Order: sequence, then C-alpha cells, then structure tokens
Amino acid sequence: MSESVLQQLAGRIGCTPESAKCVVSLCTPALIGAMMNKASSLDGVRNLFAVVMAPGTNAHIAEELPYFVVQDEGFKTLVEKAGQKADGVLVPHDSLNLLSERISEYTDIAASATRMLSGIGAQPCWASSNGISRMSTNCRCCSAISCPSYAPI
Repeated sequence: MSESVLQQLAGRIGCTPESAKCVVSLCTPALIGAMMNKASSLDGVRNLFAVVMAPGTNAHIAEELPYFVVQDEGFKTLVEKAGQKADGVLVPHDSLNLLSERISEYTDIAASATRMLSGIGAQPCWASSNGISRMSTNCRCCSAISCPSYAPI
C-alpha cells in the first residue's frame, strides 16, 4: 500500500499515517496466514475459491485503491466489501474482533478503526488470489477457462 493511500485512509479514520501503516503491517500477515490455513482443507479451498472468483471480487483493487479512498462512495464500498470478504470466509467473526482488539491495544488505535484497516489491507490479497486463480484455471492448450480438453496450467 502506497504512502499516499495510507495517508488518505488515516485521514478518513482519524489516525496518523504511521499508525495506519503499523496496523496494516500487523494485520495483513495474520490474514494471509488465515487464508493459507483455510486452504489446508478441501472444503476450505472450495470456499476460498468461490469467494475469490465471485463476480463481486475486484481483481484490480490494488491499482484502484488510491481512487477508492479519496471518493466518499468508493470508500464506503471498499469498507463494506472488506468486511464481507474477511468475516467468516477467512476467519470467524469473533477471531477478527480479537485480532482487531489485540492490534488496537498494541497501537492505541480504536478496535473499529483497526478492523476497518485490516479489511482494507486484505483487499489486494484477494485481488492477487483472484488473478492467480483465474490464471491457474485456464486450459494449458488454448488458455480458455472452459475448454472441453481442459488441461490445468
């Protein structure tokens, strides 16, 4: 996440850019780890795949994040989708609250702001997974997603 995006996010939630950076740097590895843990079972992989490949998942969020944080409607959408993706898909709702509380205690940022930042910080991870999943489901011989002679890449 760029410094300008962190500054915009910090301004929106009422904390310093350094605090926002600290929260994102603490929670993102935990959420990536949760995603990896979820992918350790067949059902978990199926659930993650379904969410990552869902039409509502923005595969370009990393590039579009600077525009979302400066527009009121874009920011609202970003926050709503951040909560929907993380809750229950990666980890249970209570675990996300606990993570937010622990990071809040460490950083002195409100748990609600920490929760919001963690969800927004995870958005580019979903986008990366979406791009990887789309590439890996294409056929090796013709690159089509639905090919009668499907051979995974």
